[in-house]
Amino acid sequence: MKVNPTMNSTHNDKRPLPMVEPKFQAHIGRQLRQLYDRMVSEPVPDRFKALLDQLESGEQRPGTADAVASTGTDIPPEPSEGQR
Repeated sequence: MKVNPTMNSTHNDKRPLPMVEPKFQAHIGRQLRQLYDRMVSEPVPDRFKALLDQLESGEQRPGTADAVASTGTDIPPEPSEGQR
């Protein structure tokens, strides 16, 4: 791995930051693009669609306030197998 001595250092560290060689950068870029392309082509899970619909309509699902109080998040817990 090449080191570029003119790069800025971070956090009071006087060592230069490492620089990735262009061929490795290109390989990483291709891999990330392939991963991203696969992810954006996947369907949105039904649970996320339901949450988005609730946000758009301003509704609150029954039990959501309890879930927020107990978990500290706005996302309700997954229903158990018997509740689905």
